[in-house]
Amino acid sequence: MKISEEIKLEIQCFVYYFFKGTMAFNQLLGADIDYLKVVLADRQLLYNCFKIFAATRVDDMDFVDNERLVANYLVDLQKGDATVAYLNAQAHFTSSMHTPFWREFLKLAYCFCNNSFPIPLTEDYVPGLNGCGTAAVPAFAIWTNVLEVDKNQCPLNADYALKRANERLLIWDGKTENPPFAEWELEQEIY
Repeated sequence: MKISEEIKLEIQCFVYYFFKGTMAFNQLLGADIDYLKVVLADRQLLYNCFKIFAATRVDDMDFVDNERLVANYLVDLQKGDATVAYLNAQAHFTSSMHTPFWREFLKLAYCFCNNSFPIPLTEDYVPGLNGCGTAAVPAFAIWTNVLEVDKNQCPLNADYALKRANERLLIWDGKTENPPFAEWELEQEIY
């Protein structure tokens, strides 16, 4: 079976608003924080944001709490203390590593943040995502559409879903996917 529409939407919205630069705007408003500049320059910081997102979903926090935790992390980073930011967020990292679904999501996020897919792109695409949530979503949309889970939400085809997400990004390098994407694979909840 496929993952729920709710989870698809949450993943795609997180990616879209995060890379658009409007994540957690209520807490960042007036703080003169360009969090994308900070996290896109340091892939571990970027990946930590995905880890916080995954952990809040495992703990069944709502999206507002998720934004708050990521915003707190980003505000701590902007204050110039990455260690404090990491320690404040670290408590949320471990829970996501114990559920197979979110572990596979973090594998995708790690590959995405570090261009460490099985077939990496020839150019580093991450810096170009600054302010461009629309460009960041397709790989995650493919993954959420292709991934199949059992009744306990354990992924059944995680490697294939990762391969298809990788192939979606490879289009930027002019490579073609094999097999060609079906229309249902390309569906996105947010553009």
